[in-house]
Amino acid sequence: RNEDEERRANANTMGGWEHMGKDAWMILHDVANGLDKIPFSWLLVGHCLYVAQLKRHACKGRWLANYWLAFFAGFGGGTASAILLFDPQLVKIALFANDTTAVLWTLSWYLCNYSPGTLLQYTCDLRVVGTILQACSDVLKVQTICSRVDYGVVKYTGVHVAPVLLGTLGGCGGKLFCDFIQKIDPGSKASTLPTEFSVQTYSGRSSFLSALVYYLLVYVYPTGYRREVQTAIILFFLIQGTLENLTGGAIGDSTKVPAKIFHWVTQIPEGKESTASGKDTKSRNKKARKKKRE
Repeated sequence: RNEDEERRANANTMGGWEHMGKDAWMILHDVANGLDKIPFSWLLVGHCLYVAQLKRHACKGRWLANYWLAFFAGFGGGTASAILLFDPQLVKIALFANDTTAVLWTLSWYLCNYSPGTLLQYTCDLRVVGTILQACSDVLKVQTICSRVDYGVVKYTGVHVAPVLLGTLGGCGGKLFCDFIQKIDPGSKASTLPTEFSVQTYSGRSSFLSALVYYLLVYVYPTGYRREVQTAIILFFLIQGTLENLTGGAIGDSTKVPAKIFHWVTQIPEGKESTASGKDTKSRNKKARKKKRE
């Protein structure tokens, strides 16, 4: 409280653009305090329900495959980055840190997939409820990205690549895990789709940009507002996700703008989704049907 009062007093003594900048940091500081009041267990439950609902139809008919695929979709980033840090004293793998994560995840997964009736599935499918659940997931995602950057700075002092890479992996590692599992699963419909490595998506772009911005503003060009920078990134995710959900996807992916600028400046071609694999699949299916008729 004394720190907040001191910052407000300093802000009141400044004028012009500097005063406006201080006001912005103070607003972010207040929002950060508000987010800190949300119990972590609420965010975790919302995240688990969101991921379980999102991956409900994956690996249909194979419950164990669906359980682990969905788990890695939700916790793969934190798990992969924790393994790379290779320091249990610094950061623990979520599944081994305590029993709470495993219990809440298992209950959420079961209720979204096998609970009697369809009330929970119907409720989670509601646009407003889905937006709230995604917001919980986004808050935890940004916290994971920023914490991995922090841990990378501590573990690999003086190295600039490691914190950004760890932060990026902390945000999109789940997508990479899912891509790998679905690629090696012959029964998966997604096995023919391009992966995050070949065609970058919102997951990878947003994670990289978040890790880079956080690292630059907190460690390279320190502003002295670590929590506020993290909160600004959280607000970006919340605004992007909310607008996209409430407009039915009419609002485009804002991370495509810096990506297009990067490709334009460097002249590196953007990855394109190949339709060859889809055509091959259709061709194989057509031949199979023909043989069956014969």
